[in-house]
Amino acid sequence: MLDAVLLNMRDHGRIAGCGMTSTYNLDEPERIKNLMFIIYKRIRMEGFSAIEYFHLYPKFLDHILPYILEDQR
Repeated sequence: MLDAVLLNMRDHGRIAGCGMTSTYNLDEPERIKNLMFIIYKRIRMEGFSAIEYFHLYPKFLDHILPYILEDQR
C-alpha cells in the first residue's frame, strides 16, 4: 500500500505510520518499489506507537463517543 501512497503524495507531504497489521500474516515482507519518491517529493515519514498516547484515551472517548451515539439514533 505504501507504494501507491508514495506515488500520490504531494511535494513536501507528510506520512504518519503506526502498525503494520496488514503484513502480520505474510510469509515474506512486502518490498517497497517506489521508495525514491520520498526523496523526489521531499516527503517526511515518521512512525509512532499508539501506546505512547494511551494516557489520552479517556479524553479521546469523551470526544468521540457523542458522535458515535448520535449516529446510532
